Amino acid sequence: MHIDIWHSPEASVLSDWIIDKTSLSSLSNVSKRELAMSDASSSKTFHRMPARIKEILYLDSPDIIISVSDIPLISIEISEEAGTGHNVFQRFSRLAAAVENNVAAFYIYPEAVWINRTKSNTQRWDVLNPLIFKTMENMMRIYDIPAFIYFFPTDYQGDTRREPSKTFGPKGHDYETDPHYPGVPNSSSPQMRELLEHLDEMLKTALAHAPSEVGSISLKKKWAQDKRDWMAAEWASRNGGRTWSPQTATIEVDTQVLLGHLSKYAEKGHDFGPLLSSRPRTVIYFPKEKYRKQGDPYTGALASLDYLLCRDGKTYEDRGKNLVIAFGDLEFDNEGNLSRVFGPATISDYVSPIQELYRSKSRVLLGRSYIELKGQIPRYMMQVRHGTTYTKRKDLRIFAYFADAIIFPDGSLWREA
Repeated sequence: MHIDIWHSPEASVLSDWIIDKTSLSSLSNVSKRELAMSDASSSKTFHRMPARIKEILYLDSPDIIISVSDIPLISIEISEEAGTGHNVFQRFSRLAAAVENNVAAFYIYPEAVWINRTKSNTQRWDVLNPLIFKTMENMMRIYDIPAFIYFFPTDYQGDTRREPSKTFGPKGHDYETDPHYPGVPNSSSPQMRELLEHLDEMLKTALAHAPSEVGSISLKKKWAQDKRDWMAAEWASRNGGRTWSPQTATIEVDTQVLLGHLSKYAEKGHDFGPLLSSRPRTVIYFPKEKYRKQGDPYTGALASLDYLLCRDGKTYEDRGKNLVIAFGDLEFDNEGNLSRVFGPATISDYVSPIQELYRSKSRVLLGRSYIELKGQIPRYMMQVRHGTTYTKRKDLRIFAYFADAIIFPDGSLWREA
């Protein structure tokens, strides 16, 4: 049995910190390995990634993956950003990709970040959107796999106007004082001690059970139950009975409204099949913004809305409501029909990068003859097996994975099975 700590290029120091601060430091069979994040960004090495590691990279790549005998055990994501509004959900698709593949997801995120706003000349702590607690709980209920959040330590003490001490980072972060771990959270803080203890608990379980069973076994342990109770209490004490982003950017309509709009872009009398029509109601998420390359933060926000509002089971087919993303504002007529979507986005924002991908012979190998492969055979085999799942830009594949339909002011895409 060997243990690998896979890390993104930016998380090498974090992987050292995890090894040195947990029971991994006493084991001889532990290796650090750099994570090739996608076929698009690491075309020379991504095809060499173990198959089960690839399986949790189909949406996006996390900061850390801990695997035991090439079976992923824990995915770790870390952020120092302020988690207001949509922002805390920006990386949610990474968490979902792990949990959907039976891998525990640990999310390190600040409770609050000190922000200086130069335009308004104001300063304050921007506090975490508490909807993340409920969303991760909903995901755990479906998969029975740990999905926990741990606060990146800061000097925030509940008063949004109190400035952080000068001994902390400029945004109030509490960093490790050991110079070997620059930019890493302080391991002596209560939340980071808890994180490291929980990593050790899961590693201990992995040594006694098959790695593929560790997640479901761990969730029944007292430490995990206590953490889950804490997250529930945090949601209860923070939510204030209000609706939070990104749910505030959604509207629920009869599915016939959706089908009526999509029919504008289909052949006359088109049969949309049983999938969309089997769900009487549809949730439309409509960020009133232009389409952003890489899709942030809307990719993760869409994934979170699946678990908050739509998902009944382990696949997108197991939804009680359709999930749609519309890039623009929505206008309905007097009869409740979706009469217009308007805004700066265009269907070309989505289709053009896919066209460009398939025009690139260096990125897509499937049109080559055998004699043209020249050193690309293993990568060619991967693309024959998986198509361009790992080669497409992350926003393209995340929206296609979670959305039953994608609507622009000048066109729409949808699935029927």
